Amino acid sequence: MSGYDGYSMSNNAVDAYENGEKPISKWTKWELINQIAVMQELNFSKEKLKKLALSTLRSNFLFCSSWHHTSSHYNRTDFYSLNLSYIKELSDEMIDELIANQKSNNDLKEPIEPIEVIRKVKYVVWTRQNRHYYADVKIAECRIIGDYAYTKDGRKDIWADSFEFLD
Repeated sequence: MSGYDGYSMSNNAVDAYENGEKPISKWTKWELINQIAVMQELNFSKEKLKKLALSTLRSNFLFCSSWHHTSSHYNRTDFYSLNLSYIKELSDEMIDELIANQKSNNDLKEPIEPIEVIRKVKYVVWTRQNRHYYADVKIAECRIIGDYAYTKDGRKDIWADSFEFLD
């Protein structure tokens, strides 16, 4: 049902919460393990799940199932559900491999230096006059480091809807 539930989220987002979907930040380690533990016919020991880090659990056991509008600004928020087909195929050996991989990733001695590149991009700068906001589209060459573009107007997220690579 379309519409908004107060100022916090859309009615569809409320329905998603009721169906077990939620934003990734709302999935705790305790809740992930408990929801997996109540499933029947698992091919692995439930105790091994406790050895997995939250980031490993989230990246392997959840999938983006939908998105909904949240907040009074109508933000688009991704909602996640348990990846049931992956969980049913999981074995003790696969969990041991996940544990080993997370340990090897934590054993890095030196931080990895981000790669810096120069790219031509198009982005939006918002300005406010009185009570109104105006979008000014800019095209420029800028430095890209990781997930951010550094422009003369400041740092911009390269994953934003208003950001585009031109070359």
